[in-house]
Amino acid sequence: MLLHAILATDKPSLAERLDNILVCLNVGVEGCASVDEIRAHAARESTDLIFVGRDLLAGNLDDVVRSFRSLPESPDVVTLVDQENPSERAHFLVAGCLAVLYTGLSEDDLRSVCEAIVARRRRSLAARLGSVFTNEQPKLSDFVSLSLPMRSFMEVARRVAASNTTLLILGETGVGKEWLARSIHQEGPRRSGPFLPVNCAAITESLLESELFGHEEGAFTGASRSRRGCFELAHLGTLFLDEVGEMPTHLQGRLLRVLQDRTVRPVGGEKSRPIDVRVIAATNSDIRKKVAEKSFREDLYYRLSVVTLAMPALRERREDVPELIDIYVDYFRSQFSNRATGIAPGAMEAMLAYEWPGNVRELINVIERTMLVSSHDLIELIDLPEEIRICGRCEAASDLQPNQSVPLEFPQEWLAKPLSAILVGVERAYLVNVLKMAAGRMGIAAEMAGIDPRVLYDKMRRFGLRKEDFKGNAHDAGCDQQPVSPHSQNQNC
Repeated sequence: MLLHAILATDKPSLAERLDNILVCLNVGVEGCASVDEIRAHAARESTDLIFVGRDLLAGNLDDVVRSFRSLPESPDVVTLVDQENPSERAHFLVAGCLAVLYTGLSEDDLRSVCEAIVARRRRSLAARLGSVFTNEQPKLSDFVSLSLPMRSFMEVARRVAASNTTLLILGETGVGKEWLARSIHQEGPRRSGPFLPVNCAAITESLLESELFGHEEGAFTGASRSRRGCFELAHLGTLFLDEVGEMPTHLQGRLLRVLQDRTVRPVGGEKSRPIDVRVIAATNSDIRKKVAEKSFREDLYYRLSVVTLAMPALRERREDVPELIDIYVDYFRSQFSNRATGIAPGAMEAMLAYEWPGNVRELINVIERTMLVSSHDLIELIDLPEEIRICGRCEAASDLQPNQSVPLEFPQEWLAKPLSAILVGVERAYLVNVLKMAAGRMGIAAEMAGIDPRVLYDKMRRFGLRKEDFKGNAHDAGCDQQPVSPHSQNQNC
């Protein structure tokens, strides 16, 4: 975090020494000449540290220090003394001062003490921002990578984690973009600094500029005092810009300037402040399409995408689903004291066949729900949400020999199956035969079925049918003959 300090002393040589040290520690310094001036400045401007000479602390010491500590941001107070006095030191500390700094220290010792004071303040603010994980430290090993797409992806993620390179993470909603960003920060060189997430789509356009870049007093109506933006708060750490594709166009230019110059100028401010921040951006939108449509700046896109990480959707790495299920069943079992120790084969087949439009986040929610409602030793198909149970019925319906014509007489064995499974099997068998007759030509097949081609495509996707399987050697069509690929998005239902 980029800190701000007030330095109040009537000794010019001491002021110069401390100013040089603090500036080298990435601390902005403002000079004040009295206690009243300190209070007035800290009431207007963000202040983290107050270095004040003993000679300026007149009157009731306890009241003066308490008034400093009650200012916005609760700045830490450091008293500067010319002589060591253990009794007076104890009095200052009891009054609420963070430290009593003897100004007769050597240059190296004075620098070491200031470094410790600044580091303590940064840790305190990082904890206040919620960027220090006390219970659970995210790590790259949290990501299950049994499938080839995920193993390849994580191999790249591990390589870039050790750098300070700007990253752009692409992926659908729920794949874990923010958790990946937190993991990269935690395993990178900035782990001791703050991690600050900002959702660019969740903050109104009028507030986002101030949220990112900060503002000065009087910059707009209601700006009664200055405020640091997220770039300053994330100084020496990582700023995560989630949904960056939704950022308003006029702010994209300001963001580009910050990334290029590594300085930030608050709204209404005249001076730019140097910052040292690693930026990780993420979006679930088609950012290249936005660039082509001129709704996202091309130069900003190239500045953000120094390294691009495209997280695979869960449907593209189905081999990871069983492992993810086991992990979260164990986790929620400890949370809920649930007796379910695993998942039944029928339920597992349904979950493997499901599309998972919400990706890993949806899978976690489903496991949490089923662990709450299930009364079985294993999670059964009936415990799953309806949209997932349908995929399980599709799997069961595949036993109806879809490559054969629908029988004219009602088979008695159908009575042992639910009506929904029968209807699904009949619909699938009908589409298989129509596609065979049309030799995979979608327009002709849709006309024969009396439905829109888009509807036909959606049904084929749900049943795992591909038009390529019906061209040429049509009798080989069907789900069972499809090649299995870790990149395939086809379902078995």
